[in-house]
Amino acid sequence: MRLQRVLSKVFNSKLIDAESKKIFSFAKKHSLFDKFGFFNEDGLALVHLTDFAPIDGIIKSTKDAIGYTRNSVHFAVNHAVDSHTLGEWIFSNFAIIMPFAKTIKTKGNKIVGGVAADLYSRGSIRIPKGSVIVRYNSDIPKGKYKITYARKIQEFKKLKGVKIVETSNANMHDVTNDVIAKLGYKQKSTVFGTLWGKRYGENNGYIMFDKFNKLLRRHKMRPMFHSYTPNGRTERLLENLSLRAEHANTWIVNGKDGEIILNYKERYINILEDILEEAKEYNYKTEYDINKLIEIIMNSKTPKDAKLETLNFFNLKHLLIKSSGNINEYTLYQNLLNFDFNKETLVKIEEYLKSPCAKLEEQMHQLCTEDQLRYYSARHLFEIGADEVMVKAKNNEIANKLYKLA
Repeated sequence: MRLQRVLSKVFNSKLIDAESKKIFSFAKKHSLFDKFGFFNEDGLALVHLTDFAPIDGIIKSTKDAIGYTRNSVHFAVNHAVDSHTLGEWIFSNFAIIMPFAKTIKTKGNKIVGGVAADLYSRGSIRIPKGSVIVRYNSDIPKGKYKITYARKIQEFKKLKGVKIVETSNANMHDVTNDVIAKLGYKQKSTVFGTLWGKRYGENNGYIMFDKFNKLLRRHKMRPMFHSYTPNGRTERLLENLSLRAEHANTWIVNGKDGEIILNYKERYINILEDILEEAKEYNYKTEYDINKLIEIIMNSKTPKDAKLETLNFFNLKHLLIKSSGNINEYTLYQNLLNFDFNKETLVKIEEYLKSPCAKLEEQMHQLCTEDQLRYYSARHLFEIGADEVMVKAKNNEIANKLYKLA
């Protein structure tokens, strides 16, 4: 109680120059490695950017918060997430910085795996003591940070041992990285790659990611990118089902002469059966009942019927993933339809699939070059039903080859 009274006085609406090198009296420099060369867990912070304030001290998954498909919360380690194809977080309203060690030791911790640029949970996450929340507030004087003890603010009153940093700088990405550095954490530029796996030196990249993967495994987490897990694959399939229902409510895609080129019902069922086998092989608990999804799709006359039945059965409001990434939900779909899959692209995809990089499996996302991953991602997206891209391709031979590659 005495400590809380002291902190309450110290962090009662304190304005500090943002340019000051040491703005947090409680901050200390965190060593990145322990004496044995392993990652020092106290030197790692989990960073989540969002437009939504935590509710009762909990970061809600979009499924728990608003009934959308994804039931996970995503974090970058020691840095604010970089924008990428699926989202942009530069102007988010909040950044939540949580100490790694305290987070995974929190009762009911649900973080299950990922990579350094994208650790993810299965469900909502409670914010532990020692965390810092950065919040945009246009009333804060320019060039200043306002530091407040969280329990002094009504909407954060259930957060114990948490500080709030307010800023009028709308670039939450840069502000968050500045706060992370001033909290004493080592910055990602010398530790981790970007979301798509850039390396900072050949040997350094392999060593760092190997160490980080060992850290995850030590805590029974899987070092695997979320999109390629059974849950990630299911989410993308449901999202594509929703898009299919709204853009062309038919299972069949016909060619110029009326012949059937694609059957989405068969495509979705084949994918779900593969997801089911993968989940069984790795003893992976899926978020959704895959057998029920297969049954729904098999018995639905149209994609819209399947969508409505899925929403009702799983008590969801929408199958499209609602992200704080400020990206239009149809943007990616439209980009896929307009993607130019020419001979050069096909050659690069085939080269990638034959490369040693493709054999790295779980570490692939961390160790491949950005160019390789870009083409792998293009190829991989065919799984979720983006086959219409190939139908629209000018060269049918290329389209058929791409389909077979998927």
